[in-house]
Amino acid sequence: MNNLEVKNLNKSFKEFSLKDVNFKVPAGKIVGLIGENGAGKTTIIKCVLNAMAKDSGEVRLFDKEYNYKLKDDIGVVYDDSFVMADLPGLIEGASEGIGLGHKFLRHA
Repeated sequence: MNNLEVKNLNKSFKEFSLKDVNFKVPAGKIVGLIGENGAGKTTIIKCVLNAMAKDSGEVRLFDKEYNYKLKDDIGVVYDDSFVMADLPGLIEGASEGIGLGHKFLRHA
């Protein structure tokens, strides 16, 4: 079984395109995408997560066609160091059920 399989993924922009991207991530493996800026790493991840519409190709998670229920079973870590605690007031009071943190955590 593959945790992730990408077949013939294509996505075109005005000045950039992904053409026939293919790869598999076998069950039990962790993979990182490494490359120069503009190489298409973020575009691939966004297409895999269905956060960006692909022009064509197939993305399968856990041997199933992508659906929104599967998103709870995957994790992505970007290289940007965005931390929720960077937003003043967001986390404060969350454990006590008060403040912005509580409202955010209820809807996350």
